[in-house]
Amino acid sequence: RRLLLLLTAVMLLTYLSLKPLGQLKEFLKAVEENETPKRLPVRGHNEVSALISIFNRMSEHIREYLERVRRLKERYEPFVPEDLIALLGKEDIRFAEPGDQAECTASLALIDMASFAEEQEKNGAEKMLEQINRGLQTMIPAAREEGGQIICFYQGGLLLLFPGQGERAAACVLRILKDLRDSAAVPYYAAMDYRTIRIELLGNEARMDFAIRREDWEDIKDMQALSASASMGVIAGQGLIDQLKADGASCRLRCLGEALGAGKAAGRTLYEILCEENAEQAGLFMDTRELFNQGVDAFRQENYAKSRERFAGVLRRNRFDTAARLYFMLCDQRIGGAGTGV
Repeated sequence: RRLLLLLTAVMLLTYLSLKPLGQLKEFLKAVEENETPKRLPVRGHNEVSALISIFNRMSEHIREYLERVRRLKERYEPFVPEDLIALLGKEDIRFAEPGDQAECTASLALIDMASFAEEQEKNGAEKMLEQINRGLQTMIPAAREEGGQIICFYQGGLLLLFPGQGERAAACVLRILKDLRDSAAVPYYAAMDYRTIRIELLGNEARMDFAIRREDWEDIKDMQALSASASMGVIAGQGLIDQLKADGASCRLRCLGEALGAGKAAGRTLYEILCEENAEQAGLFMDTRELFNQGVDAFRQENYAKSRERFAGVLRRNRFDTAARLYFMLCDQRIGGAGTGV
């Protein structure tokens, strides 16, 4: 019986001495898995309890560090979206470096005011800043809701990236333009395309910024300039139209041909996605679409007299069709200054 009591006492003492070591093992496992370790209970005054006290102080430091990291990430997020960092294959901003780049297939969209410089001169810097922020407050939540990522702010608008999206991206841009027409004091216009986009991190460790390759940027900027200068709907490239067809999307659009683009968009086949909310105007655009297409085809074949006749027919039915008016003027130039009456 005495032997049994002795063995029981030895086992109890062994358990009591090893239990803190087991807790230390759990502590270290939590640290290894990037979890905040729990504070360990300290019992007695021996080497093990002293060691536990040291680990408890370490736990407090780890907890404070993780809280600082969390707050830092929250402050960084408005400036560096996590989704863009993820596209670069990085866990978070701490691992991003200048020169990091990645490619993704996406819709690229530029939404901006018709004439930033003119609006600024007319309204003044303070009022212009107020207008820009009002417009951004409309654009940013709508874009984020549909998975759009802000590449950069451009004058009064946004350059947006929608990874892997065609139909959803187009619907988002049309919705943003409608909301801006209802709320903004100045008109906004947009251009879109769907293609392989390369995202890059430029700068150095003190200051980094996202960018896309120059070719993609200049393309979309020149397409948006056409939309703004001619008060058109959303100007779209062939890549987006192909993707919309693949998505089975139904939207009001027409082919503008290759003659209206300028700069990097010159010679490219462009399309107009109609976003006119006025039912009468929308109906006129669709009713004259076949006549418009005939005019574009005749222009491609360099039959400028026939093309001019077709666009004159469009304008007689819809004098607000700016694309038809641009073609009509181009035909006059090709013909050599023939009459300009419609």
